[in-house]
Amino acid sequence: MPRPSYTDREAIVYTSPDTGRLYSRSPDGSRTDYGVTGVQAIGPKQVDLDADDVAEIPYVADNGSLMVIDANGEGELLVDTGATKAPISPDNPDSNFDSTLLATGEWKGKFAVFYAGTGQESGDPQIYRVDTDGNPSVVSETENVDNADGGKSVAGIHDFNADGDDDLVYIGDSQQVWWIDNGARQPQSSQSINSVSGIGQPRRIDANGDGDRIDSGDHRLPFTAGSGYIDLRDANENLVTPSTDVAANEYSPVTIFDWNGDGRRDVIYVSGNDNDDTLYYVTMRERAQSSAIGYVLSIAVATLLIVSLVAGVGTFVENRQEQAIRDQLTVIGERIATQLTAVDTLATREGTVYVEPGIPDRAVGMNYRVRLDASGEQLVLSTTNPAVTVRVSVVTTSSLTDSMAQGTDIAIRYDNDGNRELSIGETR
Repeated sequence: MPRPSYTDREAIVYTSPDTGRLYSRSPDGSRTDYGVTGVQAIGPKQVDLDADDVAEIPYVADNGSLMVIDANGEGELLVDTGATKAPISPDNPDSNFDSTLLATGEWKGKFAVFYAGTGQESGDPQIYRVDTDGNPSVVSETENVDNADGGKSVAGIHDFNADGDDDLVYIGDSQQVWWIDNGARQPQSSQSINSVSGIGQPRRIDANGDGDRIDSGDHRLPFTAGSGYIDLRDANENLVTPSTDVAANEYSPVTIFDWNGDGRRDVIYVSGNDNDDTLYYVTMRERAQSSAIGYVLSIAVATLLIVSLVAGVGTFVENRQEQAIRDQLTVIGERIATQLTAVDTLATREGTVYVEPGIPDRAVGMNYRVRLDASGEQLVLSTTNPAVTVRVSVVTTSSLTDSMAQGTDIAIRYDNDGNRELSIGETR
């Protein structure tokens, strides 16, 4: 039976400042309009919750209900606004908060949407999880805790303290950062988040500029600081400020995403200047310089035009390029297949295993994605422009899980949670 899975984080999610209309935008300039307005809270586009090969975006609708919707317009109600476990929103009579952030991901062996709600009699906040079955349950570590420790906004699922397992990171009512690790709530004691909505999902980013994302200090939570600029914080409360060029809107989410396609993750945020809702991105390679995304989109369009002109020179050039991509995808696929076999062998002794294979970010300069086809016992590697697909067989004793990852961000997992299955996905 198909199961939920991570998909490529191929777009940023945002809402119109005037209408609350929900959109996503990809680095190639394409925009998806989801046809809903009055959106009060959003989450990332990164999980296929209903296993239909299309990622869903969670959001709090104008009436305060928790919904999901995908690019095909398929929507589903997860938690109604009148429910006891309804999400925090201005329309929830038990809520005294104006905004929050949602998260999606796999935690403790199950995929879900995570959100802040006010199910306690005291009205204090706590964190809930719900899947497409629509049966929300409280995250036990936040249940019946006092107001300061409860969950006011969910940042996301990530190995925040770099100890090898994923944590649930959230913001308490005192706007302090918390994360849940091995059943215990871990607090940060110093600087509070300036706004519970001005945060983003923690991810790996090259915080120290050494060209990789493998250091413990590369696990960072992006947020808008009291200074008005974006800071990146790790579990030890070390801070990096990527730029003081353009201030951020403290009430708009921040995200970490490879926007310019160079294989390095950037920080994307909304300008805090009056009457300016422009999206900006900051690269970690060229700090202190914020670039408007509108400019990046024009560059992307120009690049596509140049590629089209080159492709029109002749079929010979196209065929040579496609063959070179096919050859490199085959080598990459064989390397991943070998790593899958190695993880399969290691898992018989170690239990849960996590490996990041050393593979190129691109194939002949092209982005590519990798899909693990469980029924076909194969890896399917593909590019979109030009359209090239390569299949490589996988031999393991453990069961495989249908899963997918982008070539720039791939890891192999064996989860000893009862299913005992191998999968691929994003790095922690």
